[in-house]
Amino acid sequence: MELTAQVHADASGVTPLIEVRDPLAYAALERAAGGEVGFEVVTSEGLSVAANDSGGIDLVGQSGEAVLVAAEPLQWDSSGGDGPKQPGLAAVGDDPATAPVEGDVVATMPLDIVEETRALVTVDQQMVDDPSAQWPITIDPALSAKTLNEWLVVRDYSGWGSKYGSAKGDDLSGNEGVGYCAPASTCTQVHRSRAFWNFDIWSLPYIKAEDLVEAKFRVRGTHSWSCTKKTLDLYLTAAFTASTGWSNQPSTKSKQDSQTPTHYGTSCPGSDMDEWSILAAAKQYAGTTSDMTLGLRAASETEGSWWRYDMGSAQVQVEYNRAPSVPKSMQMIVGNQVHKCSDSTILMNDTQPQLSVTATDPDSGDRVRATIQIYQGDTQVWVYGFQLSDPGTVFYKTVPNGELTSGTYKWRARAWDRDELVSPWTDWCPFRIDTERPDPPSVTPLPQSSDPTIEAEYWTDLETGGVGMKGCFELASNDDQPVTFTYSFIQTFRQTAAVGAAGKSKVCMPDNGRYPMRAGPDTLTVRVTDKAGNTSELTGYHFDVATAREDGIWSFDSRGSSIRDESPSASGGADGAGALIVVDPTWMEGPHTLFGSRAGDWAMGFNGSSSQAYTESSVFGESESFVVAAHVNPETVSSRRAVITQDSVSTVGWSVGTAVSGCPSGMSSCWAFWAYDPVAKTTKTVASSVPPSANQWTQLTAEYDKTRGRMRLWVCEIGTPDSAKSGEPVVASGAAPTTMPLAVGPFVLGRGKSGGVDAYWWKGQIDNVRLFKGEVVADAKIRRMCQGAEANQFNDGIKALDPTTKVAN
Repeated sequence: MELTAQVHADASGVTPLIEVRDPLAYAALERAAGGEVGFEVVTSEGLSVAANDSGGIDLVGQSGEAVLVAAEPLQWDSSGGDGPKQPGLAAVGDDPATAPVEGDVVATMPLDIVEETRALVTVDQQMVDDPSAQWPITIDPALSAKTLNEWLVVRDYSGWGSKYGSAKGDDLSGNEGVGYCAPASTCTQVHRSRAFWNFDIWSLPYIKAEDLVEAKFRVRGTHSWSCTKKTLDLYLTAAFTASTGWSNQPSTKSKQDSQTPTHYGTSCPGSDMDEWSILAAAKQYAGTTSDMTLGLRAASETEGSWWRYDMGSAQVQVEYNRAPSVPKSMQMIVGNQVHKCSDSTILMNDTQPQLSVTATDPDSGDRVRATIQIYQGDTQVWVYGFQLSDPGTVFYKTVPNGELTSGTYKWRARAWDRDELVSPWTDWCPFRIDTERPDPPSVTPLPQSSDPTIEAEYWTDLETGGVGMKGCFELASNDDQPVTFTYSFIQTFRQTAAVGAAGKSKVCMPDNGRYPMRAGPDTLTVRVTDKAGNTSELTGYHFDVATAREDGIWSFDSRGSSIRDESPSASGGADGAGALIVVDPTWMEGPHTLFGSRAGDWAMGFNGSSSQAYTESSVFGESESFVVAAHVNPETVSSRRAVITQDSVSTVGWSVGTAVSGCPSGMSSCWAFWAYDPVAKTTKTVASSVPPSANQWTQLTAEYDKTRGRMRLWVCEIGTPDSAKSGEPVVASGAAPTTMPLAVGPFVLGRGKSGGVDAYWWKGQIDNVRLFKGEVVADAKIRRMCQGAEANQFNDGIKALDPTTKVAN
């Protein structure tokens, strides 16, 4: 944005004063400007632009004289609120809105001479970008503020009187004399003459006395008594008015400087512009007022010493260098985290943090640098100094390796300019380095009594719970400042939990009825992060999710005409399979007794022609997943015989037993699981590679997985008491029928069907029969069943003993 002020030869010209309400308004101003916000000063014909030593510009006419002296452009924020104006800061018209008030932060706006007739004033971007700046911010190029307000010449000869020039009347011209004029010269009357000038030095109220480098009063001389050097003194005086005369001329405050100018002709040495130092006066008025009156008089007013001056050419030049501002925006960067400095101690686990600080200077364009120090207690442990850079630069430095260890530290910064003026130190920024990792957290399952939503307690070395049964755990850390637990189960994404009172937190499995998603081993993995960002080693809490619980269990230990269902479903009054009706049994010791596992285990013997056991009604729902299992001891393996059968409408729905067709290559008979497809009118068979052996115990488990459309058969060779085998399950699998037959008939042991007639009679023993409805069983449970786990070892509700773990009686 460029706002143009046209300046004319009559010294008129006004530049707008802009109040920007907030950062959003300034952003809109930038967008409207298409980038940099600036003010263009363009002169009319006959004027040119030149920089002056006061930080402002002179509008110079064709004669080379300054027709307008513009003070340095300023901008200020609203830190001072609605307080009183600083003394002497009233602009033309005395409008309070046109000047800063006490407490406002004031900055000099950058000024560039673009070409002979054009200058550009731009916004001080440091103030705009400073997060501590108080909006609104006022932007005022101040080009209409005339440094020279008025002048006065008084004489002790009443016939000539005083002369007065004022900027308010746009008439500062005048060629007047100063000193003692004797009648022997060109003076027609002996008299003494003294000159006074009044200035508004806009920058002076914002400058500290110690920041002043140089201050000068300058005026163009046009004549002198002779080329003989005579002394002309400059004083700081009181103020004057248009009516002030010799008798009431301004009182003298202090002598500033003495010079011996000569302007008698071209033979006299020296330049047209004479100058005196007013550094003492500037320091006296610094920080208080912009209004200053100066007076010239001859050192001797009794001998010929006379000068003439162009009264309107007088000007004041003030050179100052303010110390840089106290650095701001102190930050510490650790990894991807940025910590802003404050009174609170920053905690971290990195011995090489990156420090950053912003250095600025109130004098626009003055280059700055920063120094940072790190202390531990009262001892400096590291210091670093940056090179000079542009004001507003953010200085970054990473502390080198080896300089810091675990412990408590503090750091601070200060800024320097090119003249080695230095700002005060910042406040201390405390921080603590802690690189010690916390101990791994502990994990404890929470009891159901602590939360009614808990469905299972998952303990190590116990098979507990089940698929979809929610469990909760207490995570605990012994660290003194734990902040976060990070945890996950095998089948969940990583999650976090805030550490609560006493370093503990409660976490639960997803409460969606679907986790655990499968039976078998699971692990809750946990680590803790402390306040410094240190993380512990992982804690792996291992537990076993119980497999499906049986919907039908028949141990045959009661040896009656009706074998009761011992499953949890039946005992709990739920939909169990019901009792088995037994036909033509013989009773013999079962494998658990034979192999010395427990006494009292009985198996049912089947005669191969009429012996069977069956439920009174159908057991399985239509086309649902299921698992059946049994221990079997065949007396013959040379023909097709059925161990377990599900009757359908007029045929067998499916059977498990021995087969003599469809076996793996080279086998004359095999263990098989076959099912009839009533739509395709074909039979699907899964045959095991484990050959059946007569008079040897074997554990069979058959599964139909509706979701995957698969059938699986596990065969575990158990052997005989004299020749026991490993009991390792061997699985065979294949595609199931697209449509499973309706399970409308009874669940049968010891026979099958062929052409609607009972057939494939089993000859041998059967024991420990189990069935699971509507679900499949984890491989881990199948292995345990093969290795001797009895059904009642899985049925202790929430806390079932793991049969592979020895438990003292």
